[in-house]
Amino acid sequence: MESTFSGRETPDGYVLPILVVPGSSREKIVGAHGGRLKLAVQAPPEKGKANKAVIAFLAKALGVRKQQLNIVRGQSDRLKDILISDARADEIRKQLEPHLNS
Repeated sequence: MESTFSGRETPDGYVLPILVVPGSSREKIVGAHGGRLKLAVQAPPEKGKANKAVIAFLAKALGVRKQQLNIVRGQSDRLKDILISDARADEIRKQLEPHLNS
C-alpha cells in the first residue's frame, strides 16, 4: 500500500481527501490508498453515523476540535474531502505520520 495522500491547502485550511470503510471491527487509519487517507470506522453507513465517527476519530488523531472539521464533499459517499479549518499541510502530515508508519 502506498504511504502518501494528496491533500491541498486553501485559504480556509487544509482539505484532506479520505476513503472511509464503515462498519469495521475497529477504528483506525489504514494508510493511504489512491491518493486518499484510508480510515476504518465502526459506525454503519446510515443516518450520518459513519460521518460523525469520521469527524470524531480524525479530530482525536489530529489533535484538533471536532468543530474544525467539515465534510465539504462526499456526505453520502465513501470518498470524502474533509476541510480542517486553520490547518496547514505540514501540521496535518506531522500528526498523521505516526499512524501511517505503524
